[in-house]
Amino acid sequence: MIPPTRLARLLRRPALAAALFVVVALAAPAAAATHAKQESYADFQSQLSSGQVKAATVVPKKHTANVKLRNGVKYRVTYPPTADPVAALRAHGAHVRVKKTASSSHVRLRYIVLAVVAALALAGGVAYLVRRRRPATPGPAAGPTPPA
Repeated sequence: MIPPTRLARLLRRPALAAALFVVVALAAPAAAATHAKQESYADFQSQLSSGQVKAATVVPKKHTANVKLRNGVKYRVTYPPTADPVAALRAHGAHVRVKKTASSSHVRLRYIVLAVVAALALAGGVAYLVRRRRPATPGPAAGPTPPA
């Protein structure tokens, strides 16, 4: 008989297999997260005047706007501090959302979940190894028993 590999032995434990699956499932979307492409303010103004802008989220504290065009393209534009994109967007009929404050935390929920799952998987692996290394329960003494 062929001895099982280390991965096959780990997958025999349902908890470890589930933890491994969750870590792999969460790692792929986290790595695939991308930022919106950046465009110039002049391009934004020309698209706004031609009526291509469908919606925008304006962050006044950072002087940025996340813009969505009518053809589905999304991008980010940085505007000068003197400009008022909210009024211009509303004047051209675009849906405008204004964020009152910039988000204070850049840590996303999926990264927090990934860290918790990784910590649980690590704790489970350590518990498994510690339990495996414990000596067998002591049996009867190997020598002669003293008379009582």
